[in-house]
Amino acid sequence: DQMDEISNMWRMKAPKKRGGDSQLTNTRTAELVRGAEAVSTLLYRMLTASDPNFDVVPRLPEYAEFDMSTRLSAIQNIILWQQMHMKYRKKLKRALSSLTVFGTTIVEEPWRAFPNNKNPFIEGTDFLPRSLLQVAFNTAVPDIADSDWYGTTDFLSPAALRQKASGSPDIWDPEAIENVIEQSKDTNRTPERIKERRRQAGYDEDNVTAIQVRTYYGYLDNYPTQDDSYWVVSIANEDTQIRCHQNPFDHGEMPFRIATYMDFELEPYGYGIGRTGYLPHRQLDAVRNMTIDTIIMGLFNMWAVGNTAQVEGNTMKMVPLGIVRSDPGQISPIRSDLQAAKAGMELDASSNSSNSVSIVMLCRFLCSDLSCSTLTDTLPLESNSLALT
Repeated sequence: DQMDEISNMWRMKAPKKRGGDSQLTNTRTAELVRGAEAVSTLLYRMLTASDPNFDVVPRLPEYAEFDMSTRLSAIQNIILWQQMHMKYRKKLKRALSSLTVFGTTIVEEPWRAFPNNKNPFIEGTDFLPRSLLQVAFNTAVPDIADSDWYGTTDFLSPAALRQKASGSPDIWDPEAIENVIEQSKDTNRTPERIKERRRQAGYDEDNVTAIQVRTYYGYLDNYPTQDDSYWVVSIANEDTQIRCHQNPFDHGEMPFRIATYMDFELEPYGYGIGRTGYLPHRQLDAVRNMTIDTIIMGLFNMWAVGNTAQVEGNTMKMVPLGIVRSDPGQISPIRSDLQAAKAGMELDASSNSSNSVSIVMLCRFLCSDLSCSTLTDTLPLESNSLALT
């Protein structure tokens, strides 16, 4: 519930009605967006200050004795070309925004080909930020990076699944994919829990056919491998296997990178601005809403009308030079104390100033101790220095 509320704060979505009364003000302050964007932009500029933001160096010392400048320059140009086509910088900013808001970001690094067919124009390692709501891991470990398995949930269109099957028929099962696509046309055969996940992901069941694909990266006890490599298994709509193979990467690692913003001992998730400022942000929303209500009450006050005043409700309208006939002493205004509104606005302004000071102090801390930042170790395209074998 807290993560959903933080998401609503970030999207500036109105909170639940206070007391169930639709007449009360129901707005959001933009402090989470302002603070998170300030810090994420700072981190982005720090990570991309150099262009290129990586070094290509020989892995073995003996290579340094030769003139490797031409080969190193060629490798650098290839990586820059891959970054451009994979939209690396755009995805990096997206990952940093998620990191500062939620405190944890998970990035998948799959091998991508464009176009995804047997004759691709370009291939390379992608940089794909993942939503925390669509990634699973072993919760027994205190650090997500130490998990021995990962799971992802995706919603793919029939065309996207067919493209995967045509581009890599040795990895994806074309026949199973066609069966899943055919079954998905009949929404009555789709489990309700999958329909609910689709609705939460923003899909309309009446217009879009989105197939849920869950992928598991990890070891299978009943199917050990000779080289101790992990398995990759994809299940469509929770009942059809459409992919099953061993680790395709030579480095032997799972294609996930984890970054946390502020760590706390024995907790896998990091703390972001959304979690650390959750309670103050809700209090700030409440103060602003009540302040606006007080101002509105002062501008459009209520009226105390006696039982014998002979005043109808439809006559109480804001009309210049209007006349309301009443018995003496039977009608009087009920006004709010605008001094309370003034105090609320001053409290709102002081909260904004405090948040700005906190952001400045945080930026100084990050700039003074870059060597301790986990981002430089966990969020490059492949690594900070590419080894040449």
